[in-house]
Amino acid sequence: MSFLDRLAKNSYLNIAPLGGQVKCGATRFLWHTHIALPFTLPSRSCLHQEVDIAGKKYKYSIHNYFDRLTVFPASQPTWPSVSLIPRSKPSPQPATGCRQAREVLQSVAHFIDVAESDTPDSAFANADKKITECIRFLSDRLVAMQSSMPYLAA
Repeated sequence: MSFLDRLAKNSYLNIAPLGGQVKCGATRFLWHTHIALPFTLPSRSCLHQEVDIAGKKYKYSIHNYFDRLTVFPASQPTWPSVSLIPRSKPSPQPATGCRQAREVLQSVAHFIDVAESDTPDSAFANADKKITECIRFLSDRLVAMQSSMPYLAA
């Protein structure tokens, strides 16, 4: 199994549906994604970089201290809300009519599109391509990291 396949199996994708109504009055939107890693980054500090991936600028970071909190509305059909929460903080109480699950992550890679959009639909345009390119970029970076630190293979 390739490294890219292993990353994809360990990923949780949360994509906003097109045509969603914005009820909060927001006027600027950013696309971002996070990918759980199958190991802890061997570093005492987080990695932060601004990178160019397939002609787009992203803020790229890897963190060792986040858990993933998924909130599900109790009624069907459901659209879960996924967020990262510091491991040191307790899980918040779920809102009335919701249930939640907290997943401990070893490390998480985070990509934030630097370009702001005027609508949620434009922020998520070509999300499939953004995800593919970000996972490919991450796979290349992790392979290079693993080459310099072979104990990560264990």
